[in-house]
Amino acid sequence: MYRSILLSFFVLLIFNANLKAQLTYSIELEEFSLQGTPTLHSFSFGQWEGKWVFVGGRTNGLHGFTPLTAFPRAFANKNIYVVDTLTGQVWSRDVFLDLPSNIADPLRSTNMQHVQVGSKLYVNGGYGIDTSVNNFRTFWNFTELDLPGIINAITSGSSIQPHVKNLFDQSLRLCGGEIGRIGEFFYLVGGHNFNGPYSLHMNNQVYSPMIKRFKIDNTGQNFAITDYTEWVDTNDLHRRDMNLVNAVKPDGTPYLILYGGVFRKDIDLPFLNPVYIDENGISLDVNYEQKIGQYTAAHFTMWDDDVMSMNTAIFGGNSLYFWNDTTQQLEIDSLVPFIKDIVNIEYKSDGSSIETMFDTKLPGLLGTNAKFILNKDVPHFENSVIKFSELNAQTMVGYIYGGIESEIPNTMPTNAVHKTRAVNRIFRVYVTPEDVSIDPISSAIPDKFELHQNFPNPFNPVTNIRFDIAKFSNSVSLKVYSTLGKEVAVLVNQSLQPGAYEVSFNSGNLSSGIYFYELITDNFRSVKKMVLVR
Repeated sequence: MYRSILLSFFVLLIFNANLKAQLTYSIELEEFSLQGTPTLHSFSFGQWEGKWVFVGGRTNGLHGFTPLTAFPRAFANKNIYVVDTLTGQVWSRDVFLDLPSNIADPLRSTNMQHVQVGSKLYVNGGYGIDTSVNNFRTFWNFTELDLPGIINAITSGSSIQPHVKNLFDQSLRLCGGEIGRIGEFFYLVGGHNFNGPYSLHMNNQVYSPMIKRFKIDNTGQNFAITDYTEWVDTNDLHRRDMNLVNAVKPDGTPYLILYGGVFRKDIDLPFLNPVYIDENGISLDVNYEQKIGQYTAAHFTMWDDDVMSMNTAIFGGNSLYFWNDTTQQLEIDSLVPFIKDIVNIEYKSDGSSIETMFDTKLPGLLGTNAKFILNKDVPHFENSVIKFSELNAQTMVGYIYGGIESEIPNTMPTNAVHKTRAVNRIFRVYVTPEDVSIDPISSAIPDKFELHQNFPNPFNPVTNIRFDIAKFSNSVSLKVYSTLGKEVAVLVNQSLQPGAYEVSFNSGNLSSGIYFYELITDNFRSVKKMVLVR
């Protein structure tokens, strides 16, 4: 027994060290607001040409455990929202204006499964009020929303009906799962079904311990399921409320990774072993246990071509483990509390994984049922995995939107309604590769703020930019823009002491042409022009 306790102690020490290991990139968050955006969590979303589309979800906090507080009808979102990220405009339309209740009801439900393929947003299932029986249930709708048509209809105040396709299939009756896409196949993973209301003493849920794999025939007037199969694992797929992330293999082949999820069959605790899913089947990783962030939360993935590894960043949410800043130790809480921690899981090409925590934390107990929205201008694969090796400076990779905010880590079971809320908080997410650095080139304090001409100029592909900071500046920003004013790189975004600095800019895959770089401090602004020649 002594040997076992000693071994566990050393394993914990090693893992604590790994959590604080060196990362290949850092994360910074910048909060901003858009007036009129909805407070939402557990919703579906898509994006098209700079506009976000939000469907369903809830406008209150975490569900309570009585029939009256579990999923109150008044807090079910029945609007489809369109948000223009460039102008800040927000439009909405009630789905019941244009659609029959049997199609509209699922679109105002919560915890639907959704995935975007090109210009189409597919929404499956969900849990909410069925108008026909005036009671709660899990839906079996599979709905296609044509995003360009939906956006145009809502912004012009016209009907969305022509832009909606729908089918009914009991095999797709599900909520709280996730859906992904590999090639032509959809993969509907885990989840559960309800009959009637959910409460502490009325547990009507039945888990779906399987992956449902199918295609959609969408030719001409057809809209139907084909090639349907089920992959069943009553133990390791007995999951809901997890993170299903997109991934790519070294040759660029897409696949999926299932991280976390609740609850295990033998005990009300999260799953720790990931599941890897590709077109040939599934495999359980018995050699790695995920410590932080097992519940559905905002996340993104990046493929690092230099070291041949997948990186998944998970933002807060709920977790079996959390980092105690006072003791500087990893601690366990079986109540699976809300956390502020941001973690990276690196899955290496040799099949091993390492989990590392960022110094940056969320500014609150956030992340649960929030969404990460990719910046489409970032280099990425077709399945939205970011091409990390092509990031040559601090880069805004996307946004975190909405979710649940909690006042305290543990709210169960009586404080859920009173201590949590849905939010419309928005954060820009910046990624900085570790090899991007700002070099101080002089310890002398400059007489004035100054932005120097880049050198060489013209350049291909790398140029250097020098600038002088005359006094401490709480906010120093150096960004590169195209001639149309589009931000293409963030070279500096931090506070700086007085001094002379130099930073390199690698143009990556930018095309030849004129670009502008702008230095902004607390009380200084300067813009200069540079020329990229391929």
